[in-house]
Amino acid sequence: PLFRSEKWNLMSSCFQLLFDVLGALFAWPGFGSKSWRELFKQALTALAKRDDNPKNQSIQELTGFACRYLETFSQHVPKLTVAVSLNALIESIVQQSRVSEFQPVISALSGTFLKQRWPEIESEKANKFNELIQPLVRSHLQFAADSIDLIKTIATEAFGELREEDAVASKSYPTLGRFSASLYHR
Repeated sequence: PLFRSEKWNLMSSCFQLLFDVLGALFAWPGFGSKSWRELFKQALTALAKRDDNPKNQSIQELTGFACRYLETFSQHVPKLTVAVSLNALIESIVQQSRVSEFQPVISALSGTFLKQRWPEIESEKANKFNELIQPLVRSHLQFAADSIDLIKTIATEAFGELREEDAVASKSYPTLGRFSASLYHR
C-alpha cells in the first residue's frame, strides 16, 4: 500500500520533524513574558509570511494567519503521529498568543483528525494508539465552543454506533473503537 512506501515514510518523517521543531519553538515559556513578546510576534510573522504578507499586524491577526496556514497541512497529513504534532503546534501558538477566539479552531482540527480513518489503526497496538489519540481527544473537548454538547454528541452518536452488532469502530469517529472506548469515556 501507498502508506508503506519509502516516499510516504520520508514525507511523514519530514512533516513530523518540522512540526515537532516548530512546536517546541512556539511552546517556549519565555514567549509568555513581556520582554520576549516581540520575539514571539516576529516568529509568528515569519510563519504568517508563508501564507500572506503581513505588515504591522497585531498578534491576534498574525495568530489567525499562522493558524490558517498550518491548517492547510491538515488535508495532507500522512500519519496520525504527524496529525498529533500539527495539532500540538497550533495549540502552542494559540495558547502563547493568548487569543481565545482561535480555541475552537483547535477543537475542530482535533475533531477532523479523530474522524479520520488512519492506516496505522490496524498496525498499532491498542495502548500505543490510545497514547496517540489522547491529546486529540483532550483538545477536541477542551477547546470546543460547547464541550457539553460535544460530549453528548460523542456519547449518543459515536458510542451508539459502536454498540451496533459487529461494529469494530464508530462510523462518525473511526478512532473510537473497542480498543479506545475507555479513553473517550475518561
